[in-house]
Amino acid sequence: YTGSGYVLAGDIDIVGESADSTVVNGNGGYRVFTLSSSDASVKNLTIRNGRFSANSQSGAGVYMTAGLVEDCRIESCGDGATGAYTKTLTSGGGICASGGRVNRTVFAGCSVRAIDNNDGSGSAIYLSGGAVCENSLFTNNVAGAYNSNANKGGTVNLRGDGTALVNCTVVNNQNSGDGRAMAYTGIIQSGNAKVVNCVAYMNGSRTKSTTYRDVNGTASCFTNSVWDAANDGSIVSPVAIDATAFKDYANGDFRPAKDGVLVNAGTKWDAYLGYGATSEKDLAGAAPLSGKFLDIGCYETATSAGLQIYVR
Repeated sequence: YTGSGYVLAGDIDIVGESADSTVVNGNGGYRVFTLSSSDASVKNLTIRNGRFSANSQSGAGVYMTAGLVEDCRIESCGDGATGAYTKTLTSGGGICASGGRVNRTVFAGCSVRAIDNNDGSGSAIYLSGGAVCENSLFTNNVAGAYNSNANKGGTVNLRGDGTALVNCTVVNNQNSGDGRAMAYTGIIQSGNAKVVNCVAYMNGSRTKSTTYRDVNGTASCFTNSVWDAANDGSIVSPVAIDATAFKDYANGDFRPAKDGVLVNAGTKWDAYLGYGATSEKDLAGAAPLSGKFLDIGCYETATSAGLQIYVR
């Protein structure tokens, strides 16, 4: 389906067959969806080629103040991967959410390519106002780079009380700059927003392959989260990781490696955050094991039943 400018202002659900088979293509023109009702939802879709069409815009794929985006793919939304940068004061290349919830969604190829001190933030997603993103994967997105403000840029940028990034994987994203000191590429947290059970790895500069800027923010707001040992200039990681944390990093399999540092290292975040949510299925649809800690990232480790002995 080719089109844009769809506004869901009431009890409206847009549900595709699956994100693999149902695509809504903004055709590089305008924002694709706007959600402004708590009863609105977009599910099982690929949302592709939403674009900022003017200065001071947010959310080229989806702009939401309420509602739900679930089981979707957000692809190639924002400024566009090529061509001259023309927009300023943009945020949320894929999704800009000042309320509502995003769950089990893959972000790829999204961009906010603002430079210097322009206020472009969150190439894939910008969260504020109590918005929550859970169980989602961010990879191959392009963030803006900045000279003097570490709270700008990032693939994921989240701000404010009640806002949270939970059980997410932020891997192999880039920034459009030269790896300068403030060019954080992965997760940027500020204003008491929470980052819980998340992993960030190899988020770096296009031009300096050995410079990685995985996270920036207040250390106390990061709970049971880990990132790259090579990350420099950021807050201290509680657990430093490398490629062995993933099942097959080289081939793009970002599930936790069996018995690795991501397994059973998470926390029951619903109780921790205190907003009444319950631990969901992971990005692949697997439910966390009852009585176990959650894994870190958007995937739970696959388990085999193996030999079971019941004693009665």
